[in-house]
Amino acid sequence: MSTNREIVRNAYLTILEREPDEEGLNHYTRAFDNGSMNTAKLHAEMQHSYENSGRILCRIYRDLFNREPDQAGSNTYIPLLHDGKTTENQLREDLKKSHEYVIVLVKQYYKKIFGADKDIEQKDLDRYVPLIRNNIINFENLERIFVIRKKLVNL
Repeated sequence: MSTNREIVRNAYLTILEREPDEEGLNHYTRAFDNGSMNTAKLHAEMQHSYENSGRILCRIYRDLFNREPDQAGSNTYIPLLHDGKTTENQLREDLKKSHEYVIVLVKQYYKKIFGADKDIEQKDLDRYVPLIRNNIINFENLERIFVIRKKLVNL
């Protein structure tokens, strides 16, 4: 049978993906020892903590933008996640509608067609991103445009 200290440590490792700090480990272990804490309550507290909201935001930004969130993003989205005003999936879908995400995708499509070592020029980003954001073309159309451009370059 696990000790209260082991239960708390495992919750840190599982939910926050880190070793517990001594203060947190002692706090939660004492709460278990005096009966004011149980495993379900501990997991809920950790899952709804600011720290975990920050971890979720970092994961989303790395997945979508290949970078860490900036201060403005952290200040905006961590409280929304923490307060339950958005979920991880809702926030992910909202950020997929952002200007920055469209830029990331245009760059990916460009590299897919022209090669991983090729970077799209700013003038082309300025041309295609607004077309996609305003639903004038979609990514399928963009891919076709890039294929045609590549064929023309190779003539």
